[in-house]
Amino acid sequence: MKCPPMLLFDIDGTLVKTGGAGKAAFEHAFKQELSIDNPFEGLHLSGMMDAAIIDQVVEGHLNRKATPEDHEAIRRSYIGRMGLEMELYRDRFKTLEGPPPLLLALKKAGCHLGLATGNYVEVAKLKLEVAGLWSFFDFGGYGTDATLRPEMTRIAIERGLRHAKAPISMDRIWVIGDSPKDVQAARANGVRCLAVASGWTSAEDLALEEPDAVLQDLSDLVGVLELFGIESD
Repeated sequence: MKCPPMLLFDIDGTLVKTGGAGKAAFEHAFKQELSIDNPFEGLHLSGMMDAAIIDQVVEGHLNRKATPEDHEAIRRSYIGRMGLEMELYRDRFKTLEGPPPLLLALKKAGCHLGLATGNYVEVAKLKLEVAGLWSFFDFGGYGTDATLRPEMTRIAIERGLRHAKAPISMDRIWVIGDSPKDVQAARANGVRCLAVASGWTSAEDLALEEPDAVLQDLSDLVGVLELFGIESD
């Protein structure tokens, strides 16, 4: 019998869409703490780590490197604002169609479910609690852990192996995400990747990164379970 796989999910564009709440909270933080307006002009945020966003915005707008004090101030303000923005954007918040039944089936099958997200852990929890999905995940890697996505993914894998308390071969570890950066992080760690075009990157552009599989979204329950080597009921 095969060991149940470890499955590491991205959040934004893979499990949920916040309708702009996260962007609005970050914009508030940059304005309040560093007097930066329109911080994301020219930036493509999909797949970026929260800390990397701060680095790029500060360098782009203030022509200097972000300091630890900048990071702490923006992080604190962003997290503090996120709850209000989630409330303001509640009509735009969307739990994507496929994840709830898929996660239920994966949990039932004994899979080791984790997160591999650029979100700070506090923000990840808030988003997934609103979606009713937080309780499915036992471990993860977060924007709190690293600035670079491959490093965050490595941390998520290490935590998953400790949680599993059993060896899991690298070909039984999957990253599931909607961004080319998810594919690149999986490849950097020698694990597999399912790319989904439910975010802001087309299936055609995701395929250019050569993931193990590309799907439009996670709505094909039987197909996704088969991809992970799990028999459906």
